[in-house]
Amino acid sequence: MKMNLSDEKVIDKHPKLTEYVGGGTACICRGFRTSEKTNYLFFSVDRYILGMISAERRTKRQADKLQNARETAADPKIGKFVTVKKNPFYKVRIKSLRC
Repeated sequence: MKMNLSDEKVIDKHPKLTEYVGGGTACICRGFRTSEKTNYLFFSVDRYILGMISAERRTKRQADKLQNARETAADPKIGKFVTVKKNPFYKVRIKSLRC
């Protein structure tokens, strides 16, 4: 979830408001006198690291897909696109159309 710009400003201007609440999580408690409302901003280092690892895995998968597409385009073989299941009751013939 993205933070509001005002939340980011509070974090930047008042880093001493951050309290460690345990379990690798920090919290900023911000109260408003006018509305008697309290906002709690939580930050977990573990969740941040897991998010970075997940993003890295997604990027690697996309790079692999791109490499596979380039290899397939360089030497198009029908077997890379179609899987033919062997069945003694059917005769299957596959033709490749070149554009």
